[in-house]
Amino acid sequence: MNILTHCLLTLVIFGLFLKLYQWKKWPILNPLFWSILSIILLILFKATDYEAYREGTTLISFFLGPATVVLAVPMYRQREMLAKFWKPIFIGVISSVALSALSITGLSAVLNLDQAMWLSLLPKSITTPIGMSLTAEIGGIEALTVVSIILTGIIGAMFSPQLIKIFRIKHPVAVGIAIGSSSHVVGTTKAIELGEIEGAMSSLSIAIAGVLTYILIPPYLMLLEQIIQ
Repeated sequence: MNILTHCLLTLVIFGLFLKLYQWKKWPILNPLFWSILSIILLILFKATDYEAYREGTTLISFFLGPATVVLAVPMYRQREMLAKFWKPIFIGVISSVALSALSITGLSAVLNLDQAMWLSLLPKSITTPIGMSLTAEIGGIEALTVVSIILTGIIGAMFSPQLIKIFRIKHPVAVGIAIGSSSHVVGTTKAIELGEIEGAMSSLSIAIAGVLTYILIPPYLMLLEQIIQ
């Protein structure tokens, strides 16, 4: 298969599952999840080679950055809302970043994960480019970080509406902050479905959570090391 074939294959698979999701709107039919699973099965059953597929889809990877930048559009449209609620936005995102780091640390200790795995999971709630950069800096495994980020996003997109209903979160700003700061870009696609304000807040939370995680994780690790010693 050449580059064009791999890109076309990926787009067709995703397009089919997207149509299925748009038809029923069931969270379990998340198109990203089923597209990834389908590609994995094709590779496992030798329909295509992993390295060939990876090289053949570099064009899609290239557009990941520009596609993320598009999320700035709902942010701009809701700029008055951002100015009005800047305090709860920052408090919510900071709380999410802190809770994410503490929960991963605690679960890693309970499950007796080695240090490399623990460090690889710390950036799970931020975007892939920032997460990979942070993981390389702190000594994690980039491949494991990418997997954890993708799974976090998919789980957030699939189950965030149900969790919002269970906990009776009704304010659109709170909904957007919760989704964006915990499940990054993939979750934000669901936030945009819920409403423009939710999408704008989620988009903003992605940026803030990514920057704060990158800045705060290294000193957090240094503090833990001092406490342990």
